Amino acid sequence: MWDAVETHAPEENMKRVKEQFMKNKTMVLIPILISMLLFISCEEVSEDMEISTVELSKITPTNGSAGVATDATISVEFTQGMNMNSCESRFGIYMGQLDAIPTNMMGQMHGMLPGQFHWNGDTTLMIFTPDSMFMDSTMYSICLLEGMEMHHHGADSTMRMGHMQNHGNGAGNGIISYFHTGTQ
Repeated sequence: MWDAVETHAPEENMKRVKEQFMKNKTMVLIPILISMLLFISCEEVSEDMEISTVELSKITPTNGSAGVATDATISVEFTQGMNMNSCESRFGIYMGQLDAIPTNMMGQMHGMLPGQFHWNGDTTLMIFTPDSMFMDSTMYSICLLEGMEMHHHGADSTMRMGHMQNHGNGAGNGIISYFHTGTQ
């Protein structure tokens, strides 16, 4: 480990000992730094694995519901806390039976019914209350675009189509869930 130190003047011997010490110190620090980097990387992978488990757990009224009250609210439940703005901008409710999700779902001029959003404390439940009652005996389409972001995780943690299935009809870039008010 230590190179043989020839007999030289004491200052020169001390200089060589210090150089050898610094060389060995560096060799010890490198594995420590590598271990720390691996630990940080594993923690990020663990978070990524957790992110992939966020799913849509429930839409109310459920897809295909009939006889829904005209004063009903729409609720969307998630398995993880979600980013409110991201979810609200990817939600739309329209009168009629849509076959595709509109390109831009924001605002009444695109056909979306106006209303207010409310959330529970842990942002796992989004509730939409329309500004006016639904029309009786009418079909409605709830549209949800993929790409909804988890709370505190940003764009790296978006909900994909596979996490939305079984809650509506696939529409390529999201799902459409249908319900009918009153009697058919």
